[in-house]
Amino acid sequence: MQWQHTHSDISTQCMHGSSTDRMHDFSSNRITEMDPDAPNRQRHSINPRDARNDEISLKFIWNALRCANYASLMDCIHSGKQTWRGAAMRFPLLESGLVSHSLDHSSTLSSSDDLESLFLYIYSIHRMLNNPSTRISSFEQSIYGILSGHTRSAVTSCHTHLDHLWANAWCNLLCCLMTLRIAQYKESVQSQNASPSPFSHFSANSNAATLSPIIDYVWAHVFRESQKSLEDLLKIPQSVLQTDPSCAPFYVIQCKLILAEYDELLHYLNEFVNENSEEQSSSTSTRLSYPEYANFLRFATFLSLHMHERNVLPQTPDTRLVVDNIILKYIHHLHSVHQYNHIALYTSKLSEQNQVLAFARLLASIDDDHLKQELMTQARSYQLDLRSITNHVINLHTPLNPLPLASSRAAQASATHHFDKKINLISWLQYDTDHALEQLKYVNSLAREIICAKEFLFLGKLMNRVPAGIDQQLLQSSSYDPAFVEPLCEEYKCWQVLSLAIEQYKAWSLHFARRPQESSRADCGDDTTLHGRLEAENQRQLFERATTQWRNSLELLAQSAYEEMRHFPVSFIQFSRQYAAKVPDPHQLAAVYSRAVPYIVFLMVEVQERSGYFAECLKISHYVASEEHSLYKAFSKENLSKFLNLMSRVEQQQLSIVGQ
Repeated sequence: MQWQHTHSDISTQCMHGSSTDRMHDFSSNRITEMDPDAPNRQRHSINPRDARNDEISLKFIWNALRCANYASLMDCIHSGKQTWRGAAMRFPLLESGLVSHSLDHSSTLSSSDDLESLFLYIYSIHRMLNNPSTRISSFEQSIYGILSGHTRSAVTSCHTHLDHLWANAWCNLLCCLMTLRIAQYKESVQSQNASPSPFSHFSANSNAATLSPIIDYVWAHVFRESQKSLEDLLKIPQSVLQTDPSCAPFYVIQCKLILAEYDELLHYLNEFVNENSEEQSSSTSTRLSYPEYANFLRFATFLSLHMHERNVLPQTPDTRLVVDNIILKYIHHLHSVHQYNHIALYTSKLSEQNQVLAFARLLASIDDDHLKQELMTQARSYQLDLRSITNHVINLHTPLNPLPLASSRAAQASATHHFDKKINLISWLQYDTDHALEQLKYVNSLAREIICAKEFLFLGKLMNRVPAGIDQQLLQSSSYDPAFVEPLCEEYKCWQVLSLAIEQYKAWSLHFARRPQESSRADCGDDTTLHGRLEAENQRQLFERATTQWRNSLELLAQSAYEEMRHFPVSFIQFSRQYAAKVPDPHQLAAVYSRAVPYIVFLMVEVQERSGYFAECLKISHYVASEEHSLYKAFSKENLSKFLNLMSRVEQQQLSIVGQ
């Protein structure tokens, strides 16, 4: 029984009458009727024990309402036999639409009378709570404030900032739901071609309601007050700005999350991150210290990713760009503090285009080969486009300006730096075996560039960086079209032949410079004595043997170099004729031909002439002039004149030897 001790007191009062002084004293501070409104109507109280039990029950109901445990809330009311209180709480919960699925599936807003009744309920609660003479506990005041959207009463039992936020957000949500319910009812009436309802002129977004004086009052004094109360609560306290400005952005974030202003929140995060980034000046008043900025940047990254993946943000290119900007700032921060474990993960959250750009820039700034390998492994595990990334890294290292062709010392140093850097870039294409085709294309392109710049000595460095058998690997692979792979492999073989010919020439040139030197008389001692003559004879024999060995080796090296150099023009011409239509840049190939063929011919002449094979050297003129390969077409006027002068000099030397 509700208020059983009060009921017992009233029964005792009725049994003994009210003529005695004791009964008179009793009746002066106890209610004499058992209805729920008796304490307010009679201005008397219930039994203290019932008051304590009531306070405990109301506190439980408040906590259940705070936790959204509506089933326990109703069980507590029914077990306390407070049916009137259950009805008073059940009606607004159901008719407002807040918890209709939790309590009763059958309760719907089916008529204008139901809506009018709900507003009348809210109006009555508001008037009761605003009446100074109302005798009501703080918990009950908060409960009815929550149910009616009366914010000022709802926060009576709130002690923490989160409790205040919940109460304000609940009241604001009730206002939004009521607006929606009225709009839905108007649509249903219009769709059914029903007669005009009392709400036909009502605008939920207008301050001037025309439903009735009651609804007009509720809208102006309850719901508008709830919205203003929430906005005031969400403002940044001045005390926070003065004592701990670093907390200010979190108040703004909290406000926009509660108000569901997700797009504005994202732009606020982006602006705040840009203002506090390392590149910006420290003029802003909300600038954070570096540790605070790092923590906020991490939080902003997680929050923006969460909102994007939950599809609460507009799906527009501008929104995607803002999300990417925040993630890129965090990736840059992780790189600056050398935390690379999760960079590939965050890169995978970017748009596809920014994935390639961001990860390529990161790799291009790292010199540690072990770290590069680790990051490439991470990128593979998160399914990043490694082929596009490595190609972009190479493009980042490739200068936009063409290499100067001047012959000064500074230009030579620039060329050395240029080609050494580009040759080292091959390592980016060797982290993954799937990049063999890209690697071969890059090698061929760089070889043509080296030859056009007439920096032939770099060709050997380039070929030494390429894994052996890469062309055979591609030809035997079923993953590539043979019609596309074969021209690349044949071109690569031409550069291999040219590189080998240059290496043979370098070996011959090095051996030629090591010609034995005959000992002077001072080294042999006094040749007037027997010992001196013997020493001189011994030195002469050693010199002759060394010279013979040197000449034999020189002959072998000259012959080997000559054969390798003679093989290059033939192989290159065959490649040009067979795959001319499949070459990516025919003009560059023609430039390569006009530089490589004269260069290799002049090397052949030098080897034969300095080795003393004048007759063989003269045969080179027939080799160049032959129409079989038409090598003379690769010579410019200057080169052809130089070649003819060499042949004339060799012929004179040959005639001189014959004459002797």
